[in-house]
Amino acid sequence: MSLYYVVASLPHLAFGEQPPFPEERFRFLLRGLLDEAQERDLDLVRAGLPGGDDPFVEEWAETAAAIAGAQAAARMARRCRRGEDCLQPAPPAHPAARRVQAAFELHTPLETELAVDRIRWSLLDEMTLNRHFEFRQVLAYAVRLAILERWAALDEEAGRARLLALGEEAAAAPLADLNARSARAEA
Repeated sequence: MSLYYVVASLPHLAFGEQPPFPEERFRFLLRGLLDEAQERDLDLVRAGLPGGDDPFVEEWAETAAAIAGAQAAARMARRCRRGEDCLQPAPPAHPAARRVQAAFELHTPLETELAVDRIRWSLLDEMTLNRHFEFRQVLAYAVRLAILERWAALDEEAGRARLLALGEEAAAAPLADLNARSARAEA
């Protein structure tokens, strides 16, 4: 089976839908079709890291870094608007960064996260446009699948429980810190 066949036979992915299969199944479908360099490129692109043989790996690493930088800058800008001490972030240079900045103007963190992942998705579409049956399609598919898996794994009840646990930890931390200081002072 050729890589062309695999690319043509992969189920369509649509943002907001459930992934058709987990990443392990995707990797299984590719077993024996990718050489060592392509396997490494697949790992790198999933991690958003540079250094691969395929030019898409570098392009995606640069894009992923720009998105992450824009998210950090937007969070900092939000803190500045609330009056907290902060450094003013540099204006974003990458086109993706400007899109991310706009996503941070939405009302809720959930809307912002959805918007940022939609930006990732649309950038992947742009990066693979008219590049049918190239290895970059496999790489982009892996990133899209990771996005869908991330959203499919979110569970409102588990999130609420985690938030409550974090709140309890935060409330207990000052008391534990106070007890530790008292113990040191007595010693």
